[in-house]
Amino acid sequence: MSQQFTDTKTLNQLIEQHNPFSSKVTAQHSVWSNEYSGVAAINQNAFNQVLQLIDDVDTKKSETEGAVIIGERGLGKTQLLARLHHHLSSNNKAFFVYMGEYDNLDAIKPEFLQALVYSLKREYMPNVTQWQALAAEMYFEARGGDRPFTIEHLVKQFPSVLSKNPNLINSWTSGIAHKIPDVKNIFLIRAILWTLLPESAPFAAMWLAGQKLSEDSAKTLGLPVDRDGDSFSYTCDLLNLITRYKTVVFCFDELDAPQVNTQMLTTVQVVLGLAKDLYNIKRTVILLAVFPQTFSEDINLAASSIAPKILAAKDRVSHKIELEMLDVQASLSLVEHRLQQFYKHHNVIPPDPFYPFEKNELSQNFAGEKAPSRKILRWCEEKWIPKPPIVIEGQTDPPPDGGENGGFPPDLPLHLSRVEEYYQQHLQDIQSDFDRIDANLLDNSEKITKALRFAFDHLINQVVDEMQIFAVIDEQEKAYKDIVPFKVKVRKAENKKGHYAFIGIAVIQKTGVALTNALEKLVKFNEPNQTRACLIRSEDIGGNKARDYTLTIMQNGGEWIQFHTDHIIPILALQSLLKKSEEESQDNLTEPQIWEYVAKKGILTDNLLLKEIVSKPDTKIPKDPKWSDLTDLASKLERIPNPTPTSSSFVVAPNGVVTDLKDIDFS
Repeated sequence: MSQQFTDTKTLNQLIEQHNPFSSKVTAQHSVWSNEYSGVAAINQNAFNQVLQLIDDVDTKKSETEGAVIIGERGLGKTQLLARLHHHLSSNNKAFFVYMGEYDNLDAIKPEFLQALVYSLKREYMPNVTQWQALAAEMYFEARGGDRPFTIEHLVKQFPSVLSKNPNLINSWTSGIAHKIPDVKNIFLIRAILWTLLPESAPFAAMWLAGQKLSEDSAKTLGLPVDRDGDSFSYTCDLLNLITRYKTVVFCFDELDAPQVNTQMLTTVQVVLGLAKDLYNIKRTVILLAVFPQTFSEDINLAASSIAPKILAAKDRVSHKIELEMLDVQASLSLVEHRLQQFYKHHNVIPPDPFYPFEKNELSQNFAGEKAPSRKILRWCEEKWIPKPPIVIEGQTDPPPDGGENGGFPPDLPLHLSRVEEYYQQHLQDIQSDFDRIDANLLDNSEKITKALRFAFDHLINQVVDEMQIFAVIDEQEKAYKDIVPFKVKVRKAENKKGHYAFIGIAVIQKTGVALTNALEKLVKFNEPNQTRACLIRSEDIGGNKARDYTLTIMQNGGEWIQFHTDHIIPILALQSLLKKSEEESQDNLTEPQIWEYVAKKGILTDNLLLKEIVSKPDTKIPKDPKWSDLTDLASKLERIPNPTPTSSSFVVAPNGVVTDLKDIDFS
């Protein structure tokens, strides 16, 4: 039976509404995708070189290896790393750690720890994270290398076994520690084992990343409430424990950003210094992906002239792997792959794999000099137009059915559809790394404040929740500037002669005495007329004095907004998109187009947190409020669904299933 092709009219409507070639980069979230969708013909030699380095370490030919992956923009550096992750995961070859964001170059070591911990929360095999695979390897080695069942089986059955034997974590921790007496911090073993239980895994990861746990959570896990999250020796202890069981591949991406630390070292130079400090960690492979200019100026030139320390660090990544331009066959494979994904996604069948292009025309066009994939995709984007209707024998064109494949006008004009694709990529990049983002923001008032300032700066003269925003004003009083960096001047949009209100934005994520002192200042800020303190805080408020101050703020017309990280993520994605568009202006994405899209979609005007900030508090405060009333008086925002557990405590509950996984004698 012959294959039934989709009618030409439907295909052409689809082509008019969507352009699969408008996205020309591999987004960071694609690195972690369980379904790799790259083209094997692209950068095959470079891929083989990377695999050889990993194999040399894995087979103990080398203790450590490192390489700089060099390629122009659009040659596929991130795509290569995505392919590497998929390969390592599919073959259970090594653990994969990816770092593509550098918020504070002066704090690269704690940020690296965050990247390590939250990379290992990613899947190693179906339904098994890298942390869980490590815990299983620790268990198997402690019983003498005997593997009576698979890693998947152990992970799946662990919760029910633990419910039958609540002391299991204690006995396993002791047994494993007995087998590796050189491990200094036994709590590391305990925290890693807790990742086997889904309910406890997020809190174990928080602790491993240096985040403070609540007393209840710490007690349940049997871990200290807090530890020194900035201690690099701790990170090295953790890495030495991990690499006893598995090779670890570290991939540092997005190293070409024009930023420096306080010592005037660039991003790649700071990361090179980190690589040098990791030199004594065995069974590691370090990969740095950079542009040729970055390699020439920030690595080679700096190593030979201005920064002797960089010369020593450069030896840590001694191999040079250069990416190649695409030849005709690789170019055709890229185009065919994009089209195959596009038509499959829309559930249509074209009459030809290259439709609406002609393969011969593509071959002739690509037969000249080799080109980066981005240039190939840009050419296809410009030539992406419907073909005249064709007649396929035995088929007639049915009328449009109004479904997904045709019969309706596009939701956005073409130029905004392109913006949406890029925005969604940046949104997915951040959401895919939600655990790390969430943990970072919990202790990062400055980043939240900057995101809010960015949003309000771009909302001047616009209306948000019936309030018009007139200005964003820096706080001038030195006494308050550290807790209220800026105020937002607003007025009811329909009331042209009404009074203005000045809302002081105070993001306070501190705890303990620091929280109490900040709230005391905020009480005083809230006293003058026409000012309203807006406390923005995600966590509950503990301590009698801190609660008293918060209640006073609310009684005097102020507000406490209890937000969640997911209310900040759309703003962070927008900041990231604008930054990237400046760096990659050749992708025909302009700032006015981005802001047109933002306005049409209401990304800022409909943001729940921004709306709550500008609206007048509607909570009725009792005359004599009690501390117990405080949480109920906060303005709680609805969560945007995300995959990350958010509860602050948990209880180990039995599943009631008996399995063949037995507690063992480690002696």
